Amino acid sequence: MRRLAPVIVVFCFALWLGGLSALMLFVQTLFKQDRASAVIVAPQLFHAFEPYALGCALVGFWTTVFWALGTRSRHVLLVLIFLGVALSLLLTSFGFITPNVEQTRGTPAFGRWHGASNLTYLVQMFMVVMAGLALPGAIRSTMSPRRTTAGVAPALIPPAEADRPET
Repeated sequence: MRRLAPVIVVFCFALWLGGLSALMLFVQTLFKQDRASAVIVAPQLFHAFEPYALGCALVGFWTTVFWALGTRSRHVLLVLIFLGVALSLLLTSFGFITPNVEQTRGTPAFGRWHGASNLTYLVQMFMVVMAGLALPGAIRSTMSPRRTTAGVAPALIPPAEADRPET
């Protein structure tokens, strides 16, 4: 699990951040190009994205929990904190803010809920980026170099010696 966990976390991080980035880009472009269509299409994009992001976030977060428990690395703990904050923002958006945005569409309260949604997505994206910036340090802190049976790193063994069987 020590080697598999970072791979899963990086994969989930990339899918989550890529999805967030694409969503922001697509929604902004829609509103710039055709506002009338964007008002209809943008909510559908958010409804499609949130369950996808929730899947990526949950797998990434729980894998990081197990990774942190197995390694006791402060770097992995930092990734876990960033992902945990981002996940809590996603859950807040998915379970509370987005339904209120939908219910208040066309009312004066819509602006307040829409602003809360924008802020939540922006901070969520920032937290996911921070987790991504912390990932290389976390991976480095938990990966030990491969060792030969003699305890010497393979890169340090001259080629002629590396091919000889140990006695």
